[in-house]
Parts: sequence; structure tokens; C-alpha cells
Amino acid sequence: MKAMRAHQPGGPEQLRYEDAPDPELGAGQVLIRVQAIGINPADLVRLSGKLAPLKLPYITGTDVCGEVEAVSPGATQVKVGDRVFGRAISAGY
Repeated sequence: MKAMRAHQPGGPEQLRYEDAPDPELGAGQVLIRVQAIGINPADLVRLSGKLAPLKLPYITGTDVCGEVEAVSPGATQVKVGDRVFGRAISAGY
């Protein structure tokens, strides 16, 4: 997949559009093919590393919309192909 990743804490200038490994879904999670994002101030605070240490490379991004691509066991509210919007914990970019 492609992602906006930071290899060190800082501001948005740290983000690089690059290849990243496909995420592994945990129970109750879904994978969204992101089609649009919002830039939430919380994303910038997390990216700064001041809130908590970052696991690098870090993919920020909480406000997303797109299409459900995969559903893990325990995720019952959506199905593959559903169009969705909402908040991710991180990794929306």
C-alpha cells in the first residue's frame, strides 16, 4: 500500500508518500481504501512526538473516508464494499 509516513517526529514536512507494508487487522477492525482525508489538529500533535513516543515509521491520520476493503472477525457493522467515513486511531494517511 501507499502511505504518508514520518521517519522522525516533527511537523508535516516530515511526511513522505511511500510504499508501506499492508496492515494486519486485529479482531473487530476493518481496512479502508482511503479516498479522502482531513487534517485534524490531533494528527499534528501526535506527529510532533510530544504526546507520546512514536513507533517509527509513523503513519498519522485520523479523519478518513473511503471504501471498506477487508473486515476481520468481530466487525459486524460494515461489509466489504461499504462506503464509510469516520475516525481511525491512526494510520489514515
